[in-house]
Amino acid sequence: NMETSSQSYVGKIIDTIFVVLKRQISYEVTVYLIQILKSYTEYSLNELIWYSLKNNPEYLSTLGIVYNSFENNQLKLDSLIMMADILKHSSQNNPDPFFKIIVCILGQSDYELCLCAVSTLKEALITKWLRIKFVENSCGILSSLISTLEKHASKSQFSYFGVFCFWLASFDDILANNLCQNFMFIPLTVAICRSSGKEKVLRVYVGLWKNLLIHSKTKAMPLLIGCKAVDFCINASKKRFTDPDLSEDIAFI
Repeated sequence: NMETSSQSYVGKIIDTIFVVLKRQISYEVTVYLIQILKSYTEYSLNELIWYSLKNNPEYLSTLGIVYNSFENNQLKLDSLIMMADILKHSSQNNPDPFFKIIVCILGQSDYELCLCAVSTLKEALITKWLRIKFVENSCGILSSLISTLEKHASKSQFSYFGVFCFWLASFDDILANNLCQNFMFIPLTVAICRSSGKEKVLRVYVGLWKNLLIHSKTKAMPLLIGCKAVDFCINASKKRFTDPDLSEDIAFI
């Protein structure tokens, strides 16, 4: 009875917050309520909060409204992160509002905002059902990330976050097969590896190639040979790396 009562009480608080958020009373009130939601999810009531948040799909669309209603980047990012957190806790919600916002951000020229967006996407894709939607190119999210990765290929942090999203999706046979169907993708990863000298970046790119060979060998092998990923690995095998896993993956390829 105490658990049911607590869920009801917390649910009423959450409902009230989202009713006020949807009305868009003012920027100041919106910032205050988003901060309350952020703090709630960090306290001992965490499970009760998520029980309430994940069972109402309107909450996700309300956060989308908040994102689109104000120009403050921090408020936008807080709303986006909250959307990702809700999605990670429930597969009952439609991820399209979240993916649409990510696609919109990736199409902008603000590099720092793009970096934050792809970092948030990376955290969301830890959840398998979201990875499936990602590889299905829901809302154009997959092709949008590939295009933006190409645009920011010289930025090591974006290259790392971006390919990490693909790496997360490369441990599943079906998802790996689907990744290989985009013929721009593997050549782009090889081009980035050739221009990057950072071991951390190389580690995740080479790890991605290894996964694609394991889970989608017939599709990945001709692509990796054709864009000279094997040649790259042969040359890289002559270097010394501090990460033994990187050396093993290079040898594997």
